[in-house]
Amino acid sequence: DNSVQFVLDTTQIGYYRPNHLLGLENIATYSPTKTLSITGGLILEYEELANGFSVTYSNSGNTKPPAPKSPEMEANRLLGIFLEPQLALFNNLYLSGGVRYDHSSVYDNVFTPRGGISWHFDKHILRIAYAEAFRAPKPWDYTDGVGNSSLLPEKMTSVEAGLTASITDNLMSDITIYKNSLKDAITKQTLIGGYRWINNGRINTDGIECSINYTAQNIKAYANYTFTQSLNEHEIITPEISKHTANAGLTYSFTEHLKINIRANYIGARKNTKIIAATNSDYIDEALIFNIVGSFLDYKGFNFQLNLKNVLDTEYYHTSNRPPDRYRQAGRTILLTVGYSITN
Repeated sequence: DNSVQFVLDTTQIGYYRPNHLLGLENIATYSPTKTLSITGGLILEYEELANGFSVTYSNSGNTKPPAPKSPEMEANRLLGIFLEPQLALFNNLYLSGGVRYDHSSVYDNVFTPRGGISWHFDKHILRIAYAEAFRAPKPWDYTDGVGNSSLLPEKMTSVEAGLTASITDNLMSDITIYKNSLKDAITKQTLIGGYRWINNGRINTDGIECSINYTAQNIKAYANYTFTQSLNEHEIITPEISKHTANAGLTYSFTEHLKINIRANYIGARKNTKIIAATNSDYIDEALIFNIVGSFLDYKGFNFQLNLKNVLDTEYYHTSNRPPDRYRQAGRTILLTVGYSITN
């Protein structure tokens, strides 16, 4: 209740949207044979979600607003049951499956299956998997704007295939190809008298993830690349998702106590949800960020770490669907951490 949404010349606007969740998850595993194992579970949840924001105002841009009262709450009760068997054949072929049933007091019943197969040969693993999942509407989705009591959960199907290859004892690579299809997407519909949320449209996502890892006596290194193409049913790019992202890092251990880590993170251009006034474009530029961490660890109980974030002080932004057109990210940042461990 001490959150501030906006600071204006004449006022600060406080807002409050609390959520509460109480849950129980119980999981059991049964292995009747050496080749078959079954995992099952029961999930019980009760959550209260704020139906909207509770708002207060101060009388000055330099004064914090009073704490808002708790807004009207909506309740949701959930029962989930799942079962996941796994079968090993010929010591190198593994079959897995799964079914899950969810019953909610808000969105009724949802059934989601999944299955997969993996083959271990030499030092390599080939895998194929299929899965279904869903995103349930929140209670406020039904009442927001003019309201829509007939909302359904968003549903996704996913198919992926992957290969993990041990090129040498020190070098391992992995490639995964996947295709996701989201239907009944929850989208905002503008009406003459307001707006509401409806199930409308489909989003199809094709992707490739590649990674390589190298481990030697004093060196650990990795690099990965992800290609993501996400389009709606009209072949329009989904906002806020980069088509290209990549990461690379290297850790060198001078001694068992002294280490240095260098990382690079690349974020490709992303479509923003609206035109950015400063650039007159609806795209966020690509960015390449470097980080360095020096560590002196586990020396007589002490740990020292010097973390240099965004070493080159690169100016970059993240997308926004809020009043700021885009979010400026932190420039060069230096953090020093000192810790001491007390052991028996």
